[in-house]
Amino acid sequence: MKQSQQLKGKTIKIYFCPKCKSKNIKYIFTLATLFGLLPKQRCMSCGYEAAIFPIIEVDIEKLNKADKKIKQQKTK
Repeated sequence: MKQSQQLKGKTIKIYFCPKCKSKNIKYIFTLATLFGLLPKQRCMSCGYEAAIFPIIEVDIEKLNKADKKIKQQKTK
């Protein structure tokens, strides 16, 4: 079975940056997170930090197509 057929109709939840709309979000581990306080997240594209970023649910197939399109635009 083709991979696109396996992914058809499946969705994934991803964090995105409200400032620059990037999906390159990472957790920041600091001394405060060791003591049970809320961990922070940081956008690795623009540096924006927050306790939590918004989540969007997207179709995996559409996400892969958008990623390919963005990569093609960057190489031009």
